[in-house]
Amino acid sequence: MSVTVAYIWFFCTKGGDKMSSLENRVTLNTYLREATMCLALQLISDGKEEYTPPHLFVKRCFEPLGENARVLEIGAADGAFANGMRLGGLNIVVSEAVSSMRKYSSIPESEWILFNIIDDDFPDIFDGILAWRVFIHFSSKDLAISLDKSYRALNPGGRLVFNLYSNKAHPEYDGGAHDNSSSPTWAYSQRYYFSYSEEYVRELIEKTPFRVAHFHREGENDEWLVFVLEKPR
Repeated sequence: MSVTVAYIWFFCTKGGDKMSSLENRVTLNTYLREATMCLALQLISDGKEEYTPPHLFVKRCFEPLGENARVLEIGAADGAFANGMRLGGLNIVVSEAVSSMRKYSSIPESEWILFNIIDDDFPDIFDGILAWRVFIHFSSKDLAISLDKSYRALNPGGRLVFNLYSNKAHPEYDGGAHDNSSSPTWAYSQRYYFSYSEEYVRELIEKTPFRVAHFHREGENDEWLVFVLEKPR
């Protein structure tokens, strides 16, 4: 273990045991320190996407829940995606595990929740949960924990919508990969990424009472695996 990783491990675990993996804690600590660069790079990445922005798809996923359905977004960053969902009529509650993201958010503080899906208890029971481009940093252990906790935090008939990197498009992340950008700004950045096969994710889902309401692949070279899970009524 490098000196930097060892320091972050101590920093992130001091004060009690955590359920999340070391890789997830290291990644969160990087975003905590470098929120500004993270958001800037995300804007650049979004501009290069070759598929339709997911707002309409996500709205359709939650429409069966009814007009008054409450949806919790996990890892909302600055809340820009949530704002787009709200304009579309979705009643969405914003949560983020990285406190430094708060200062970049236009979401009212009363509607912004500091929440780590792996280590924290859900603040309430919801009709829907959205984790868009969040589980790409989750090991199989973290993903399994998140699926189980999401199921218990949903009302009957509730839905969990999430996407993951496909290991066919991203074999470099299969089994987890540590990313150190060559950019001077990110010279000390440590982030972990994971990619999965559809078959493996379905095996994890089968260990929960969730049913798969929808699945598709999207993006260049089918980069993303997109799942919509439903809790039985």
